[in-house]
Amino acid sequence: MCGIAGFFHSSNDHKFYENNIKSMLLNISHRGPDDEGIFVDMRNKFALGHKRLSILDLSSNGSQPMSSSNDNFIIIYNGETYNHLNMREVLKKNFNFNNWKSSSDTETILNYIQYFGIIKTLNDIDGMFSLAVWDKKKKTLFIARDAFGEKPLYYGWGNGVFYFSSEIKGIRGCIGFDREINHLAISSLFEYCYIAAPHSIYQNIFK
Repeated sequence: MCGIAGFFHSSNDHKFYENNIKSMLLNISHRGPDDEGIFVDMRNKFALGHKRLSILDLSSNGSQPMSSSNDNFIIIYNGETYNHLNMREVLKKNFNFNNWKSSSDTETILNYIQYFGIIKTLNDIDGMFSLAVWDKKKKTLFIARDAFGEKPLYYGWGNGVFYFSSEIKGIRGCIGFDREINHLAISSLFEYCYIAAPHSIYQNIFK
């Protein structure tokens, strides 16, 4: 299953980022009992975290957050890419790329992004997923999920902080998160027995 989480903040305290991302991951620990990884970037003031359920590659080579072969991209990924072996063949055919460290589909996606960019990669993936990719050169975070939403992804803003997570529990674990209820969502819940996207139970948090 796996779980991803992350946030941007204005704090200058490294421990704050480390403790906060661990708190977020603790709230979604059931999604990944096999491994946990975090990445903190103090220069750009954000943290990424991952809870891992090992499926395709059981070794530590598949651990996340994971860096691309040129070290420009960092990814956290939840899902399964059914055509990732075909994507590897495309990389080999077009760029003679065969520098694999694992058999994981996460590494496939990451290096595909390196050579083809995020948009073409998302168009070429056949699978179910939610992911976050940090581009070091462009200083840009890209988050996405599969078109049918099989893998969940929540995101939003509050008190100058941007959050995202596989579950709303992850965002709720972020220190200082304002749990302001979205009254429009409550109305939807009473009327339809569920909260329709893009809303969530919390104000300014979307799915």
